[in-house]
Amino acid sequence: AAFVLGVLCNILIYVAVQVYKKYGTVIGIMICIPAFVLCGFEHSIADMFYLSAANSFSIDSLVFILIVIAGNTVGG
Repeated sequence: AAFVLGVLCNILIYVAVQVYKKYGTVIGIMICIPAFVLCGFEHSIADMFYLSAANSFSIDSLVFILIVIAGNTVGG
């Protein structure tokens, strides 16, 4: 599930960046970024921040982050 959520997250991130590059407007960012947050998609950088803020490092969290990174890579 984390892999699929990571893919969906980076699809939205990709769309946001492409809309900005093509049209020079932040409307894609204003729609896509809140959409991935509200949908609960996984972003590897945000997840690493949350894990470090909670000080909850373990082998399970490392495996989770690697799965999300793979999903973000495929989605991008």
